[in-house]
Amino acid sequence: ETRIESAQQHNTASSCCLQALARLGASVTGVDPVRESIVVAKTHAAQDPALKDKLKYLCAAVEDLLPEHSESFDGVVASEVLEHVVQKQAFLDCCGGLLKPGGSLFVTTLSRSSAAYTLAIVAAERLLQIVPTGTHDWNLFITPKELCYMLEEGGLQVQELRGMLYNPASCVWSWVTPTDVNYALQAIKHNLKSTPV
Repeated sequence: ETRIESAQQHNTASSCCLQALARLGASVTGVDPVRESIVVAKTHAAQDPALKDKLKYLCAAVEDLLPEHSESFDGVVASEVLEHVVQKQAFLDCCGGLLKPGGSLFVTTLSRSSAAYTLAIVAAERLLQIVPTGTHDWNLFITPKELCYMLEEGGLQVQELRGMLYNPASCVWSWVTPTDVNYALQAIKHNLKSTPV
């Protein structure tokens, strides 16, 4: 059984991601500290009875899970959440703490660049109003280099890093080479078990 813990905001898109993982056979736990987000996610998931035993939601912060769920999950997904987190190293350390040795952390976020500011704040918030004004704070965005460093400090090794491009006309995401706006990353938790001498 594959257990996936997701630390992400539960808007419609991320709820769909969790549901897709559950449909693929994973036991999925969605986590959000905002009760209203959990209510929306549960309502959306209740429309598919097949998800009943595969998908659960908890109203909690990631760090609240550590005492009971340390090294319990095969995967942790932090999708479009890191750009809202002030204490990034602590958050990433908590995500890593939930992973079994050899488990994967998947992150999608925004890079701190002029291109990301222009597209995520000026275009998405102010011009197109895809998300509410004030959703993003450019100072909380994180470059891929900074994120890779933090993950390595927390005992995770980056396996893959890719740029992502969203097309608001078609509502479709695509993989791209540049990582200066949106990007996705996979990191593996080091297996800290030592072999006997």
